[in-house]
Formats: sequence, C-alpha cells, structure tokens
Amino acid sequence: EFMVADSHRWTPIKIKVIINEALIIAHDAGREWMTYKDWLAAADQRDMGLKQPIRRMLDDDRRALAYHEAGHAVVARYLKPEDRIMKASIIRSGDALGVVQTSERDERYTYHARQIEVDIMISLGSRAVEEEILDTKMTGASSDLMNASARALNYCSMLGMGSTLLVQPPNAPMTFPLPVARMADELLILLMEEAKRLVREKEYAVHALAAALLEKGELIGTELEEVFAAADAANPDQAGPFQRKIVVLPRLFTSVLLQDSDVATRPEATQAAAAAEGAAMRQPGSPSDPAGSAWASGGSWTAGDGVSTRIDWTN
Repeated sequence: EFMVADSHRWTPIKIKVIINEALIIAHDAGREWMTYKDWLAAADQRDMGLKQPIRRMLDDDRRALAYHEAGHAVVARYLKPEDRIMKASIIRSGDALGVVQTSERDERYTYHARQIEVDIMISLGSRAVEEEILDTKMTGASSDLMNASARALNYCSMLGMGSTLLVQPPNAPMTFPLPVARMADELLILLMEEAKRLVREKEYAVHALAAALLEKGELIGTELEEVFAAADAANPDQAGPFQRKIVVLPRLFTSVLLQDSDVATRPEATQAAAAAEGAAMRQPGSPSDPAGSAWASGGSWTAGDGVSTRIDWTN
C-alpha cells in the first residue's frame, strides 16, 4: 500500500528500476525478501544519490540539523494531514545533509490556494524552528527559502491567488514586476509568522522528533507516527488541530471610482468634494484629463461615460 502511494505519477520503467534496486539492497543485507525500507533506500539512491553518513559531525551541528528537519516534519504533520510523511532523515544522501519526504495519500490534479500556502509553510518550517527554538539562522535553509519564494511568486503572479486577478508572467526567467515581488514578499512574511506560531504551539513535538532523529538518524512513516502520537498523548492540552489565520494580502493598486450618479448617495460631508474632484478631472488640459499631460505621480486617469478612475501603484 505504501509503495503504491509513493509511486504516484511514476512511469512503469521507474517502478521496475526501483524494485530491482530494492531487491539488490535486500540481497546485500542477506535477506530473500524486500521491505519498505529497501524500497525507500532504492528510491533515494535513484533520486538523491548514495547515502554518505558523516561520521565526525560536530554534536552541535547534528543537533541543529535534527531540529531543522523536525521543523519541516512538524508543519507537514499538523497542517497537511491528507498527505503522508514517508521519511525524515539526518543521514547525508547526495548533496542533502537531511531530508523530509512526503507523499499524497490520493492522487490530486488540482490544488487550492490554502494547500499551496501550506506547502510554502512546510518549506519555511526549518527556518521557523531555527529562529524560534535554536535562536539562530543556518545556511541549510537557503534551498528551502528558494523553494518557498518560487511558490510565493507563482501564487501571486501566475495563479491569480493574491490580492489581484491580474496574471503577470515574469519579464524574463525568475524576474517579476516589483509590485508582484512585494506581494510575494508579504505572503512569505505572513506565512512565516504562522509557521512560527505553529512551532511555538507544537514545540513539544519538535523536541520529540528531533530527539528521535538524533537517536536513530532516520525514521520512516510508521515510526514517525509513533513519535507524534506519543508526543500528543503526553501533551493533551496542546495536541489539538492548529487553527490557521486567513491570509490577507495588500492590493497591488488602489483605485477611486467617481461617477456623477454616485454623488447623491454619498454622505453630505463628502458630496461637494467628490463633485469638485470629478469636475476637475474632466477639465480639458488638466493633469487628470486623458488628453492632457501625463500624470506625474506614477498612476493614470481614465474617463468615459461619466466615470473617472484613478489608479495608483502602491510602491
């Protein structure tokens, strides 16, 4: 069942190769049968490279690495229960000092905004633990932050999930308009605040998982569930579901719509000012007039059918 879940979207050739390599691993271990751990080890060799344990890593570095990976796993466990955590490891494989791998329980073909937000938070979980529990920042989080940044930019610019429906592709590879980059940065800041809040609320689980990783080096799905279950049972007051806050992003633009028919419905204190502003915008040759000079403040005026709109970039 686990192997079927892990192999979503794999080609038949890849499945065959992983099974063959898992059988070789089992044979080298002196067994005539293959286990799920053999399957995971074969998949890691194919995707990440051979395991290369660091035998003389400083204790402080190994502890920091365990907490780094625990941050990813804890955020995934409490925010994405629909997915399964396949493995958490602090044993170097290829170029990775550690890894947390997740897998969809059911194959999905489309995603909601909140699911993408959770994926970003999982990437940010390592840095959240570093700052909240270890009181530091580590170089190992750079790839996590790159992944989170790419997802945030895609969320805001290509998927229309930010504060605007305007879809804005990059001007060149990995270059986005400044307003889009600012919106993505705000998204990252808000989601980091939520990730830190989760880490503080589930700190007991972070400590429990980090300790288990320091003891065993690597944990697979069932072993991870045992660690989380024991940690929750020992802390029943904090073991409930984490309640996320709704993300509200600032608008890319601000707009003021003025229409003659709307003036009468406004409060009396603003009617005169609104009417004067609308009339001024329609004066020929004024800065607000589309036929006049360009508006000097970085925005534009559009007019027609009694409607005038001022659009300001919120830079």
